[in-house]
This record gives sequence, C-alpha cells and structure tokens, in this order.
Amino acid sequence: TSIALMRTRLDLGDVLADIPQQRALIHLFDEDATQLREWATQLLEGVEKLTAAQNEATIAARSIGATIRQFKDCRFPLDDVDLDMPQLTSRLAAAIQEQANGMELLTQQLDNCVRYPISKIHKELGYLVDKGEEKFEAIQEDFIEVEDKYMRCSRKDSKKSNELLGDLTLARNRYNSEAIDYVTRLNSLQSNRYTLLIEPLLSFLHAYKSFHSVGAESCKTSEYTAILSEGQEKMQTVVRAEQLARKSSEEKLTALTNRLNDDDFDVAPGCSSHHKQGCLRMRIKSGLFTSNWDRFFVFVQGNSLMYQKSDELVSELLFALQGCTVSEATEADRRYVFIVTKPAPGPDRQLTFQACSNKDLVEWINVIRNLALMNSPSTPLADLIVNENELDISSHPMQFDLLTIGQLPSPSSLKSTETHRHFEVRFLGSLEVPHVSSGGEQAVQTAIDKVLLARKIHEIESPHLVHLICASRRVLLKDANDETTLKAFFDFSDIALWMVSRRNEHHFAIVSSVRDSGSEGEEVRFMCSVFEAPDGASQVCSLLADETSTAFQEVQEELGVKLGETRKDQQKYESFSSIGDD
Repeated sequence: TSIALMRTRLDLGDVLADIPQQRALIHLFDEDATQLREWATQLLEGVEKLTAAQNEATIAARSIGATIRQFKDCRFPLDDVDLDMPQLTSRLAAAIQEQANGMELLTQQLDNCVRYPISKIHKELGYLVDKGEEKFEAIQEDFIEVEDKYMRCSRKDSKKSNELLGDLTLARNRYNSEAIDYVTRLNSLQSNRYTLLIEPLLSFLHAYKSFHSVGAESCKTSEYTAILSEGQEKMQTVVRAEQLARKSSEEKLTALTNRLNDDDFDVAPGCSSHHKQGCLRMRIKSGLFTSNWDRFFVFVQGNSLMYQKSDELVSELLFALQGCTVSEATEADRRYVFIVTKPAPGPDRQLTFQACSNKDLVEWINVIRNLALMNSPSTPLADLIVNENELDISSHPMQFDLLTIGQLPSPSSLKSTETHRHFEVRFLGSLEVPHVSSGGEQAVQTAIDKVLLARKIHEIESPHLVHLICASRRVLLKDANDETTLKAFFDFSDIALWMVSRRNEHHFAIVSSVRDSGSEGEEVRFMCSVFEAPDGASQVCSLLADETSTAFQEVQEELGVKLGETRKDQQKYESFSSIGDD
C-alpha cells in the first residue's frame, strides 16, 4: 500500500502576493501547530515519565536480583536443606539479572529512539508557536509600511523615490526571506509530521518487541509484525513524496525569486483577458479636503469588481463593470494610478486605484476594458435554470416583499396560539404558479430557480429574516426582530405542496392557494413562496409533515366526535317520533 503526501500546503507565490486567503490559511497552520504542540507536550511528558519509570524499574530489578542472590549467604535456623533454596535462588537471580539487562536496553532505546526525536519536534513546534508567527507578522507589517511610504512618494522627487525604492527592495528581500523560511517550516511540519511522530512511536514498539523477544515469543505475532512493516512502508513512501515536493518547491522558489527582483514584478500571476486579482490601493475620502489610500485585495468575479480587506474572508461588491470606462490618471501625483468610471442616472461614480507596478496597471486597465464591452456577465446566471419550457411563468410578477404573502389574521385569533418549535428562515421571494396537481415538483423547482435568478439580476442582497412557526394548524411567519409582529401565515388547509430544492439543500418552497372573489365566482390561484433555511431545508419540511399529519388526525377525531353527536341526536328524534305515534 501507499499513502499520498498531505495536500494542505502553503503556496509560496500566494503568500508573497499577500492574498487574504493565504493569510487565513497561515492562521489555520498556526492553529494546527499550536494544537499539535499541546498534543506533543503531553506525549513528551508521558514518554519522559515512562523512561524515568523504566529506569527506576531496571534499578529495582537489579536490586531484587542482588537481594535474591544474597539468600545463599544467609543462615536460616529452620532452612530445609532438601529444598536446596540457595541453588534455586541463584538461578532465579541469574534469570532476573538477565531480565534486568533487557530492561536496561529498553530504557536506552526509549531515551534515544523515542524521547529524543519527540523532544526535537516539540522544540520546533515551540519555535513556530512562540517566535515564528510573531516574527513573520512583524516583518510583514514592516514591509507594508515601507511599501506605503514608497507609494506615497511623488514621482517628481526622483532622489527620494530612489532612496525609498532601495528601502523597499531591502524590506521585500527581508520579507521574502522570512516568508520562505516560515512557510517552508510550516509546510515541512505538515509534510514530516507523520515521520517525525510515527517513527519514534514505531521505535517504541520496536523497543518493546526486542525486550519481550529476549525472554519470550509473545510479541512475534503476525499482527504485530504487520503493524511494524506497514508503518515502515508508509513512512518510506512519505519520505519519497516529500523529496519530490521539496525539489518542486526549490524550482518554484527560484522562479519566484527571479520574478520579484525588479520593480515591474508580476504581483498576482494568473491574469487573463477577463480575469485579474491582486492588491490595490483605493482612494477613500476621509474629510472635506482629505482622502486616504487604503489597501484592499481586488478581484474580478464574473462581470463584477469585488474587494475585501486583508483581515476579512468575505468579499464585497464594488460595482458591475458592464458599461464602465477606465483610464490612467497621468496627472496624479502618485504613480500607477487609474480611474474607473461607472455611468449612473445622476453624477457618474468614480473610483481611483493605485497599482503596484506598471505591468499591474496595464493588466488592470485591459481587463476592465474587456469586461466593460461585454453585453452580459461572463458568468452565465442562466445556468441555474433547466427545462424552463416546463413552466411558463414569464407573465407572472415576482414579489420580494413579505407583507404580500397571505393575509394577516385578526388579533383575537393570535391570543390562543400555542408556539411550537421554530426555525430561522430567510424569505427570498414569491411567484404565482399554474396548477400544481400534475408535475408539481418540477413546476415548483422552476419557480425557485426563477426567484433566485431574479435576485441575482436585480442585485437583491438582503433577504428578510423571519421565524417560521407551526401552531394552531397554521404556518406563522413572525418578524425575527420583533416577535409580536406577524408578517404572514398559511393555513394548513391552503398549503398544496412543500419541497426542498434539488439544487441547494438550504432552499425550500411552500405552495399555497389564494382565493379571489370576483364577478365570475371564486377563483383559486397558487403562490409559490421561496425560503432559505441556514440549518437545512429538510428539517423545516419534516416539521411541516409532522404538524400537518398531527392536524389531520385531530380533524378526524373532531369529525368523529361530531358524527357521534349527530347520531345521538338522530336517535333521540326517532325515539320521540315513536312515542308520538303511540
């Protein structure tokens, strides 16, 4: 058998590019190292206690053997000569002394082959946890500070610009050196943790096997040997894989070093004509006549320009690039500045960015221009919809306001409501659907997809949060921020169907009937209300199934009681009729 090399590794290129996800991954590696250190500390303490105890046991065994050997020198008044105790005790003393020799060898193996290797990895973990993380973050912040000084320097002051460029080069080299050392150590820890920890534990088993094999064959079993052989084979496989990974890392390190030596370096590799990502400084107004240049990680997603702060994992939308214009700010005091203009009904919206190099500037301008000329986003939103011809709902308007669903009950009907288990759900929208008796699930799925597509097209980001409660044979939707406010409700008798989305386990829909009274009589329509359940839509649907089943049983019992009362009244009437005839 073989074992694959651990796939979780820090990418040197992404770390040097200071991608926020890599910062989060480094924190994850640090957390892993901290927990591994705690575990290794307990393991080391246990091994040290065992080694000390084994040493004490060896000394005690030798002392026992010496005491037994002294039996022949003692003169016991009632000693039985026929038992030949002196000869027996001498043989026992020799056997115990032989066992003590094996115990001494076991103590040496535990100390040299188990305790010492574990203490080495414990020392490495101590450096990474106590010093390495803090040192790396300090040098990283120093590099960003020097970079900010260089970016703030006017390109008209060439002397100061050259001095700051020299400082930036030194800071970048220090950061690269520390990042390479720190990332290599973290990756090495992840790659070698198997060998560094399993090898001494295998030595632990080897030591006890050798110890037991001196006096008995108890440890020479096929299972015991299989554990050792398989562990050794896996360890050799990991070592070979690590050698290949180390060679690949060295080649990549050489390429990265050559790429980062000049000022026109490639900040974020992987740029194409329609995709770009990297760190930019964005001009943000801080006062009436002042502004700050804050550093953000900016990237293109589909046809939208997204950004996120270096200490956050969630990205936010700047604006869609369709119809935008971009140009280099040649009159700006700073270098590598470009402006993106978004047409608007009122004044056009402008954002000013500063790239990190001339190559970075050109790439950003080209990518934004390419995306601005596109008629639709590069990420096809219509992929969410399949088999649209099965349900023609193009003529039905969608509603995203929760107050339009159902009718609000009277206050008196809410006083006797008994609250049951509830779920936090987000209302996404509602849509009228045709009759759902035939092929209902496909029709509802298409309606769900239509609502989700409409939210994306119209950029509706904040769904309404409500509490879904089943009580008094109704589904109640209460405002999550105000439990006294009832947003809408569905009677169980009006619910025609509920189902979980086939494409997302958190989305579900409830189809309810709505009766409209008109000149031609009562007309029944069906409304499909779409929700999102963070804890899983299947739990909500299970609750609906249980509650409706219970309500149906209660209705049957009530009908049975009413039917019994009707029969009693009928029997009374028949008895009175017979008396009158007499």
